[in-house]
Amino acid sequence: MAKGNRDFANLLTGSLTDASVEATPVPDLAAMRDSSLSKMARGSVVNTRVELVDPARCKPWVYSDRDRTLLNEQECADLIDSYKATGRQQLPALVRRLKDDPAHDFEIIYGNRRHWAALWMQQNGHPDFKFLVTIKNLTDAEAFIESDIENRTRKDLSDLERAKKYRQSLEIFFRGDQKGMAGSLGISESTLSRLLSLAELPSEVIGAFEHPYDIKATYAVTLSPLLNNPASRRSLIELANEITSEQEVARREGRPLQNGPAVLARLKSAKEKVKKTKKRDQKLQPFTTKEGAKFLEAERVRGGGLRIQVYSKTGASRQEFLDAFAKLLEDLPDS
Repeated sequence: MAKGNRDFANLLTGSLTDASVEATPVPDLAAMRDSSLSKMARGSVVNTRVELVDPARCKPWVYSDRDRTLLNEQECADLIDSYKATGRQQLPALVRRLKDDPAHDFEIIYGNRRHWAALWMQQNGHPDFKFLVTIKNLTDAEAFIESDIENRTRKDLSDLERAKKYRQSLEIFFRGDQKGMAGSLGISESTLSRLLSLAELPSEVIGAFEHPYDIKATYAVTLSPLLNNPASRRSLIELANEITSEQEVARREGRPLQNGPAVLARLKSAKEKVKKTKKRDQKLQPFTTKEGAKFLEAERVRGGGLRIQVYSKTGASRQEFLDAFAKLLEDLPDS
């Protein structure tokens, strides 16, 4: 590990009582970001070189915001077509050199789609295809800024991928300080909050969408309140599983799948479903004698209790009343 990386790791993992750690401020990522942009604009970035390298000797950075499981031939078709037409990669990816890794020489900070396409070329009739990279000496903090600058301008990165990256980075680089993170990244606190909430979506909800790219940051405004309430959360996940099953059937039958807005509208109805359930459960099924006469009725009240009404002159026996009370107590939720 490079010295700069060791220093930053020590900053993050050291004891809170360590005076040297307390005296070390959180990296000023906003200043670093501005400096990086300024250097790139002037064409005066230092410690930088461009090379053609073997893509098989490169691996993604552990904090990469690109979900490699979403990459496939279809998702990278534009790059593959370009590589085939020109015989080379047009824009370099950003990497840093690795040490003590016998299987890899470089770590990819950004450019994972370009890397995936380069590997595809090697494995599909172009064994000598090389991966164009810019090599920089970067600490983890600097790599985070470079990656964020690059990927925020790209439209092929989903809100969900970005959200997961920010959720991870909040603790690693900002020690949980959302306000400081928003300021350093140059985004509003509300935007950051939506993205962080998006990263918390359960897998069942994500699975209801045709593709993670369909999930927008604004969806968190609708879904997060539903997930924070236990009753609506259960209803939401049930709906999500139902939609997922419908999507799978449609996919098998070659029919169009429900798009993002349609899925969101369905999930939003979980709130109404909970309201209807509460209304329906307000009054419980009345108890009747063998002859059909209603002798006892109960309804739920706030706090989880019951209000019981007993009817006289119904001919109900003592045992029927005891059985009714036993049933009500059995169904009463634990306090």
